[in-house]
Amino acid sequence: LRVQSGWEPRFLKSYVARFQREAELCAGLDHPNIVRLLDKGQTARGACYAVYELVPGHTLRAHLARRGALSPVRTGEIMGQVLAALACAQEKSIVHRDLKPDNVMLSEDDGDLAVKVPDFGIGTVTPEARGRDFQSLTLTRETIGTPSYSAPEQLRGEAPTTKTDLYAWGLVFLECLTGRAVVRGSTLAE
Repeated sequence: LRVQSGWEPRFLKSYVARFQREAELCAGLDHPNIVRLLDKGQTARGACYAVYELVPGHTLRAHLARRGALSPVRTGEIMGQVLAALACAQEKSIVHRDLKPDNVMLSEDDGDLAVKVPDFGIGTVTPEARGRDFQSLTLTRETIGTPSYSAPEQLRGEAPTTKTDLYAWGLVFLECLTGRAVVRGSTLAE
């Protein structure tokens, strides 16, 4: 977490809390299609750090930009692995909240395709699974995530559910088949 000079303490506190939440969520996820957290902590000077496994390869976004639409078979192969990652997270009541082609890593090794989902940075726990001591890091009615991949309830600032990620998964699935983002616009309102 790199701190920029001039940041107000309240913003810094929020960023540190989100960083720690991401590390906690990732520490509880052990699945071949989710990027593993290897270590986390704070330096003597108070800087937070997290060490994740190195995933060689490229993002699904880069793959689509380079090659265009994918075949239905290749789409199924990739998105089936993404769905397996989401299922693992959902078993632990974790919602990613920012699934998009930029957050899907592709690696090929001897012709085998490995797909990994990174970046649970804005992930959270479903309301039903939250304990009494759970502190929300999102302001009421705050929109979190990438708008063109966000579910309607997410755009309205409502509490996330496991369906939130499935909506985004469907949009990414269609983008793989067509080579184009499903939701497009030059402004948030569009």
